[in-house]
Amino acid sequence: MCVKLKNMLLLALVVFGCTSCGVANEAMDEEEIENNNVVIQDHSTEKPGEVSKYKVFRGEIRGINTLAKPQIYFPAGSDYRQLEDETEEEESTWEDKENNYLIVEPGSVRYTTQQFYDTYETLLYDKKGKFRENFDEIFEKGSITDVSEERAIETVNDIIEKNNFSIKDTKTYSLTKDNLTKLSKMFMSDQEYKEYMKDPANEPMKRDFVKRDEGYLVVMSVCAGENVLYHNDYDYGERFYCGSYIWAIVNKEGLVTFQASGIYNVDSSEPEEIEVLSLENAKQAMNQKFENIISTDKVECKEIQQSYLAVSDGKSETVSFIPVYVFLIEQKINDSKGGKRLEAVETMSLILDMENGKWIE
Repeated sequence: MCVKLKNMLLLALVVFGCTSCGVANEAMDEEEIENNNVVIQDHSTEKPGEVSKYKVFRGEIRGINTLAKPQIYFPAGSDYRQLEDETEEEESTWEDKENNYLIVEPGSVRYTTQQFYDTYETLLYDKKGKFRENFDEIFEKGSITDVSEERAIETVNDIIEKNNFSIKDTKTYSLTKDNLTKLSKMFMSDQEYKEYMKDPANEPMKRDFVKRDEGYLVVMSVCAGENVLYHNDYDYGERFYCGSYIWAIVNKEGLVTFQASGIYNVDSSEPEEIEVLSLENAKQAMNQKFENIISTDKVECKEIQQSYLAVSDGKSETVSFIPVYVFLIEQKINDSKGGKRLEAVETMSLILDMENGKWIE
C-alpha cells in the first residue's frame, strides 16, 4: 500500500517560502500574535529567553540484560520461549505459539502480536515510513466500550515502571472503528489508485473494522533526566542523531504491541554547561533559510519547540544529549490538472543545533 495521491501532489512542491515565526508565551502581546497569525507552542523544560546556558548530559545505551523481561509483555499462560541464533549476538528474541514476538536489542524493545500485523501496522506510519505525528488532527475523540482509557495507561505504565524508563507527556488516542477507517482511506492498492484517478468519487476504504479491532494507542516521550528527547533519528555528517520514543496499543484482550527505542542510562555526574543560540537568533536563522526562495505555496512555522537529541559517533555506546530547536513547518500545496484543483498539506520538522546554530537535516 502507498499514499499515491499525496505523492502526486508533492510533485508540485518545487520551492518553499516562509512566514515569520513566533512563540506564544507571556512575553508576546496580542498585536504580535495577530500579525504573525501562527499558533506557536513552547514545550521547553527551560524557557530559551530566561537562560543563557544549557546543560549537555551524557549517557550510554541500555543493555539487553536490563530490558529483557518477557513475562511483562506476553499474556498470562503464554508458552513463550527464547529463540537461539548465534548470528545475532546483540539481539534476543522470544515467541509463542500465538505468533506473539518480543525482540530486544540495546536500547530497544519491540513486542508484537498477530493482531498488530493484521489490523494496525500499516495504518500508523506516514508516507515516509515514520510513525505518524498528526493523530491529533486525524482522530476524533471517542470511548472504547470493551477497555477503559485508564486500563490502557495502567497496562503501559506497568511496563514502564518495571523497566525503569523515564517518560513524560503521556497521550492516548481512541482507535475506534471510525478512526481506523479514516486511516485506512489514506492507503490505496494499485488498482484502487487507477480507479480513483478515473473518478475521485471512487476513493475506497481499505477494509471494514469490527469492535474487536478497537483499542487505545498510548504515546509517551522518553526523557534523559527531566529533558524530553526528540523522537526521530537522523544520520547527518559524522554524527548520528538517535530518536527516542515509546508507544503501545491496548485493547480488551490486553497488550497488542509495545515499541520503545532510544532508551539510555544517563550519567549522574555533573553535566557540561554550554552557551546556546537565543530564540530570536534561531528565528532569524529560520527566516534566512527561506529568504531567497520565492513560492506561491505559503509556508508557516506552526510551532517552535525546545528538545534534546541523543548524539552518537556511531562507534561506541556512549551518547551526548544536546539541546535543539525544533521548527514544525506546514505548507499548503495546490495543484490544478485536468480542470481539477487538488490541495494537500505537507508537514515537516527542521532542527537547529542550539549550540552552534547549524541545521540538522
